[in-house]
Amino acid sequence: MYEFYQKNLAWHACVQTVRMRDGPRIQLIMPDIISETIYLTGQWEPTITAYVRSALLPGEAFIDIGANIGYYSLLASKLVGKNGRVYAIEASPSIFSQLAHNIAINGCANVVPIHAAAGSVPGMVPVFRGPQSNRGHTTIVASLSQKERLEQDGLVRCDRLDRLIDTEALKAARLIKIDVEGAERLVLSPLFESLDKFNKNTEWLLELSPEYCAGGQEDVDTIFNVFIAKGYRVYSIRNEYTPEFRLHPPRRIELNRLFESPRLRQCDVLMTRSPIENQR
Repeated sequence: MYEFYQKNLAWHACVQTVRMRDGPRIQLIMPDIISETIYLTGQWEPTITAYVRSALLPGEAFIDIGANIGYYSLLASKLVGKNGRVYAIEASPSIFSQLAHNIAINGCANVVPIHAAAGSVPGMVPVFRGPQSNRGHTTIVASLSQKERLEQDGLVRCDRLDRLIDTEALKAARLIKIDVEGAERLVLSPLFESLDKFNKNTEWLLELSPEYCAGGQEDVDTIFNVFIAKGYRVYSIRNEYTPEFRLHPPRRIELNRLFESPRLRQCDVLMTRSPIENQR
């Protein structure tokens, strides 16, 4: 069925509202790889999903930077419950409207949607729309937009993460996920000096790609080295985008400790100050 859809239906434009595997409803706009995968399998990035599911407890806080249509924010909303809090930050004007819709149809009173770009300095920045087949590739990185000929989606407010979210709430967060298509260093650089001031249980999930970053591998190396210097351990999380991986993900989360900065085209990493086993 998956192969039939990919060969015969994937190019059709349509809007569907379905239930995620974890329960929340989510509006999907096809063709888009994230929406299609959720439509066909009920989830996105199964190993990252499994880690978020294993990490968050009722009453905790989750920060979703580059929230896209809200998949992880909706998942976290259910996990942290009415006494927890989720901050969903999305820069794209067109995607943010879909994010807000998905929050509304689930009545997620514990989710705070924030239409802005997290960056290093306040101001207005252009947002460049990812292709129709991969709206998750939307970015504020100008060099990436030029290389891939992305169209501008609009201008959006940009500010430091500790100004978009109350500093106390930010530093107390249990899990902070950043997926901003090459702008990770822009998001993190204002926080570099204070990373060791976050709650000892705060963990960071990052997608790092030297191909997308304005500074290339240097950006990835800097992020890795700063976290290490601030007392964090870094683990890679196996995450693939093949049909086989989506349909038959590993039963356990594979976490491999990194002692050197990753040099892959794309790598999902966990930053934590707690030693963990290599599988969960």
